[in-house]
Amino acid sequence: MTEGDFLAPLLNLSPLVVASVAWAWGFGSLVVVGVKTQTFRRNILKNPAVMVGDVLLLPVSAGLIVLFYQSVQQPLAETAVPAWSIAGGIIASVITATFAVRFQLLNIWWLPHGLFFLFMAYLVVVFSTKGAYQLLLGPSSPSLWLLWTSPLLLIALHHLLGMRFKKRFPTP
Repeated sequence: MTEGDFLAPLLNLSPLVVASVAWAWGFGSLVVVGVKTQTFRRNILKNPAVMVGDVLLLPVSAGLIVLFYQSVQQPLAETAVPAWSIAGGIIASVITATFAVRFQLLNIWWLPHGLFFLFMAYLVVVFSTKGAYQLLLGPSSPSLWLLWTSPLLLIALHHLLGMRFKKRFPTP
């Protein structure tokens, strides 16, 4: 299922490695902003949206997404079309730009986290559509359905936490 995907080299790594990359990049980029704005304790350590979402939910989601891709035994040929990745990249870019403007995350210190957001948005957009296509039209199993549903639920929970516990960083 990773053929024709921009992230194919990453998606073929161990799910634990990908989860570690997501943790280091996502949480690490927030730590940089927290230290720069002198709000590390208030905005990082005391915020459930960060400590649960960015530290746990997003890395686990990234690992489960990779596990899903690697668990598909007979991928459908249509999922290897590069246009799928290009469309996913465009959609992820629009989502990322919208969030950056809406939440005024345009300072250079937000660039690493913005790129992480773009990475995760791309991963989720392409995974959710390719996975649904594979599950609906190709061979599937209850375990594949669970592997497809779980990351989407974890990411939704992360967004709900973000709505409940806002990340309020001053401009660096």
